[in-house]
Amino acid sequence: MRVLFLCAGLTQGGIETLLVRKSRWMKEAGHTPIVWALEGGALEPRLREYAEVRVIGKLNGYLEGLSSGYKACRGNFDVIFATGPQTLLLGYLLAKDTGARLLAGAYHPAAYCLLPVEKPPYHVSLIRDLFGNIPEKNLVFMNEATRASHADYFQRDFKDSR
Repeated sequence: MRVLFLCAGLTQGGIETLLVRKSRWMKEAGHTPIVWALEGGALEPRLREYAEVRVIGKLNGYLEGLSSGYKACRGNFDVIFATGPQTLLLGYLLAKDTGARLLAGAYHPAAYCLLPVEKPPYHVSLIRDLFGNIPEKNLVFMNEATRASHADYFQRDFKDSR
């Protein structure tokens, strides 16, 4: 199975460390983990031991950057896992284009509730709409507190999420 993980960066953070562990496990199980990051970072060399890694660059201007990033990001994937709001729209477009299953991760209690205000409001609204309409079985929450805060914000219980 070819699984594409989309993440904001490869710094020494929780999501990024989790990607190293997931990639190692997947490679040992005979799968092909692929990681595309908006920025490189300290974990990049270690992650390359287990996954195909590509730094695709920041999506500056968001929709404008997304358009050029999307054109450069083609591939054949079985699953696309967007690890946060910064990569969800790109993941959605790639999944729609390739027919891959889209998963969305929420690793912070306010991940999709308190999006940065520097983005124009329609971008924030679009990301929230996408997240709110992904089937619950395709949502992954880091813990119960993260699930609960999103359930409250989106007025859904997310009982079928992981």
